[in-house]
Amino acid sequence: MRMMTRFMFVFVLASLPCMAGTFVDVNGGFERCGAGGNGILTPVGWNLNRSISKNCSARATLEKDEVRTGNFSLNLECEEDGVLYFRTLDQFPVNAGDKMRFRVFARGEGTFRIMLLMMKGPGLSYTLRTIGGLPDRKVADEEKWTEIVHEITMPPVKSRDNKETCSKLWFLPMIHINGEADIFLDDLSIEVIPAENK
Repeated sequence: MRMMTRFMFVFVLASLPCMAGTFVDVNGGFERCGAGGNGILTPVGWNLNRSISKNCSARATLEKDEVRTGNFSLNLECEEDGVLYFRTLDQFPVNAGDKMRFRVFARGEGTFRIMLLMMKGPGLSYTLRTIGGLPDRKVADEEKWTEIVHEITMPPVKSRDNKETCSKLWFLPMIHINGEADIFLDDLSIEVIPAENK
């Protein structure tokens, strides 16, 4: 009888829907780094969009007092009239109805947000529009790391001309700062939880 009870318990556990999602590899610990195009130490897979950024910088730092875990963190600086768009080079699939969970640790001064550049398929030529991922977050502590967690449910996304609504999408994460800031980020994770697992 005990064996049957144990079997039933294992069977029920195995039948429960999985609530875990898939973590997309955005190098969010910023541990993989190399020299960027301008010789500045930059997290691999990330790029400062110089065509729309101005009076700003993005770099990996390995100063121990600027790192939360591991060997590196990301330092984003922006002047008062500066604008920063720091994005991944990779794109990741997501479906309308999926939940997305953002988690990052931040310290410093200023306000940042994470935006999602949405695409109909892989490749920037399929860009639909930009939507919010993590809303504006003000950072006001230069010493203490603050954990920030935010969830969204991915809506269907309309094309720029509003003629088409897409449910199967690709996204590219982008960190945005508008105005004066000196912010450190570490341990960024983005989890995609399929709609049927919510």
